Amino acid sequence: MVGVAGLIQPAAVSADLLHRDMPILMAFTLLLIAFGFRWRRDGRINRLEGAILIALWLAYTVYLVTAGG
Repeated sequence: MVGVAGLIQPAAVSADLLHRDMPILMAFTLLLIAFGFRWRRDGRINRLEGAILIALWLAYTVYLVTAGG
């Protein structure tokens, strides 16, 4: 529903947010694609890969909280 709200009334996004978050989120997306779309495993993510993704997400969240994100 947030996407629909953004279509009705777009929100202002600061340049800091784009420069800090976009590269990280793109890297997370590429890592998820690399883990998920292997031709030998039917698109599944194993526990190690899931743990890596969660650990990276937690580390980034802690960084945002401690850096005043």
